[in-house]
Amino acid sequence: MKKSDNDLRPEYDFSGGVRGKYAEAYAKRVRFPGQSGLTLRLDVEAWLGHALTQAQALEATLVAYVALAHARSPQRAGKEVAALVEVGRSPLWRSFLADIRRYRFDSELASGLRDFFKERDWLVHRSWFEYGGAELSAGSANRLANRLERFARKAALLEQTCYEFLLKILTERGMSEQEVARRAAAVRERWLAA
Repeated sequence: MKKSDNDLRPEYDFSGGVRGKYAEAYAKRVRFPGQSGLTLRLDVEAWLGHALTQAQALEATLVAYVALAHARSPQRAGKEVAALVEVGRSPLWRSFLADIRRYRFDSELASGLRDFFKERDWLVHRSWFEYGGAELSAGSANRLANRLERFARKAALLEQTCYEFLLKILTERGMSEQEVARRAAAVRERWLAA
C-alpha cells in the first residue's frame, strides 16, 4: 500500500468495526438505535436545503430572463419575479407566455413553472408543518424527503430549461452564447447581492 493511499493516523483504529452494520437501515431511512430520529431529521433538513437552493437558482435564472430579455434592472426584475413566484400571476407571466409563443419554445415550460410555483408555495409556507414539524415519524420523514427530492430535481430541470429559453431569445437577437452566460451571471450576482 502506498503512503498516499493510507492517510489515517495511527490512533484511528477501526479494526473492531463491522463494515455495513447500519447500511441497510440507512438505505431505508429509519432511525438508528439511540439516535432518537436525528438521522431522519438531518436527511429531511438536507433535502429541504437542497430544494431551497434549487428553487433560488431557478428564480435567479428567471430574474436574468426578465432583466436581459425585457431590459429591466436586476432589482426591478427581482421584484417582478418575486411577485410572479408568490402570486403565480402577473403581467410578467403574460409576457413570458408571449415569448414562449414568439420564439416557438417548448410549451411544457409554462406548465412546469405553474407547477413549480404551487410546489414552492407549499415548500416555503407549509411543508414542515404539514409533516408534523420536529416530531416527524419515520413514514412522514420518508414522504417529506421524497417530495423534497422530487421538487429539487424538477427545479433543477426547469432552471436548465429556462436558461436554454433565455439563450434562444438572446442569441436570436444577435448575442453570443458566451455573452449571454456572462451577462446572466452578472445579473444573478447583482440580484443576490441586493
